[in-house]
Parts: sequence; structure tokens; C-alpha cells
Amino acid sequence: MLKSKANKYYAKIKGNQLVDKDDIYWVYSEKSKSLGISDIDCCISLNFIIAMTIDEWSKLGINESNADFEEVE
Repeated sequence: MLKSKANKYYAKIKGNQLVDKDDIYWVYSEKSKSLGISDIDCCISLNFIIAMTIDEWSKLGINESNADFEEVE
């Protein structure tokens, strides 16, 4: 599937299905300018950025080698 660079995506960590938790996603904190991992519900309550364009994720080092991208609807 060809991904549009303009659409927003969640970046699910590859291999997350091996962890006994809810889906685990890459998240970004603008406050600390750092990447982290979390589930979607926690991200929203802590004001992490959880959806970005493919280019924005790529600038943070997140790409198809370490994430499965899910388009935000």
C-alpha cells in the first residue's frame, strides 16, 4: 500500500505483538523534544504527539524498519 506523505499516521512499534500489553506506539513529546513509547489512551492524557506525517516521523528516525504505520481516520 502506498502511503501518502501528507496524511497523518500512528507509528506502531514493530514487534509489539510479542509484548503482553495493549498496542504500543511511538510518541513524541514537544516539551522534552524526545521520543517515547506508550499506548494511545495514555498518550492523549499526557499530551504526547501520536499522529504525524510520514516525513515528520522520518525526521525523528521512525520509519518502516521500526514501525508499522496506521493511517489516522
